[in-house]
Amino acid sequence: MPECGQAEVDSQPEPGALAAINAARVTSSYVSQIKEMTDECVNNGIPIIENRLRILNARRQESALYR
Repeated sequence: MPECGQAEVDSQPEPGALAAINAARVTSSYVSQIKEMTDECVNNGIPIIENRLRILNARRQESALYR
């Protein structure tokens, strides 16, 4: 029995626990990547948005050629 304020630790995690831990790590990694991209967009927003709009317009014009 653990002392007051201490948790008892199982040597073997529950079957789904490891999968849940791994999923949380992957999610955390994605959140970090999205935060970095968001920060980049905030810091360099206008050029990034203008470039993406140019790309989208070019694709739209290209797809119109094949209609």
